[in-house]
Amino acid sequence: MKRIFYGIIFLTFSLSMLQAQQADSLFSQANRLYAQKKYAEALDVYRRIPETGKVSAELYYNMGNAAYKLNKKALSVLYYKKALNLRPGYAAAKHNLTLIRRSLTDRIEPAPLAFHIKLWKKWTGMLSVGVWAILSRLWAWLLLAAVLFYLYSQKPARKRWAFALAGISAGIWMLTWISYRSAKAEHEKTEAVVAVPETRWRARIDTDTSRTGILHEGTVVKILDSSGNWYHVRTADGNRFWVPESDVLKINERY
Repeated sequence: MKRIFYGIIFLTFSLSMLQAQQADSLFSQANRLYAQKKYAEALDVYRRIPETGKVSAELYYNMGNAAYKLNKKALSVLYYKKALNLRPGYAAAKHNLTLIRRSLTDRIEPAPLAFHIKLWKKWTGMLSVGVWAILSRLWAWLLLAAVLFYLYSQKPARKRWAFALAGISAGIWMLTWISYRSAKAEHEKTEAVVAVPETRWRARIDTDTSRTGILHEGTVVKILDSSGNWYHVRTADGNRFWVPESDVLKINERY
């Protein structure tokens, strides 16, 4: 029985190592193709890496660069957004995304945010969801340790020290936990990019006389709902309407 158990562990570890080596090999190959200005080939190789189960902000950043060189604006926006989902503070991805947005037909200005909301978004965006989760757990364990130390300590001085530590730990744990939840919600929100040169939106889909308009390639929308082959979306400036499902690519899916 032990041999089977250890065999399974060894096999799992070996497969994991093999996948990591395969991903690294593909990444190096794609980087070489990119350096040789073979952008289409580089992008094809980059796209094979997520199939190995290994993704990173750097991978999606490089994919965005390759797509940009091929003048595929929608894909470049998609990949830069994916990079920022994994690492919200990725300065290079933010910079390139800003440059691309300036070249888009639809320059939709986001609705202004209150100062405290803007400050909070900046705070939670400093770290990835995973890092916030780790910090929250660490401070939770420290809080538990401080409480136990307070309960079982006999000396008044130590009790006072443990009580102060518990209070500080509780405050920081709450802050990191709320930051984690906020960052997680931001990471999991369903956004999509218009992937066709232009898509015709409709204010309603239950009538042929609905008000219509056009969104152009590269525009980012938030998906609120779906019905049949349509997505109910909201643009950055707060406008809501329906767009064909086939005309957009979801940012949180693999491409």
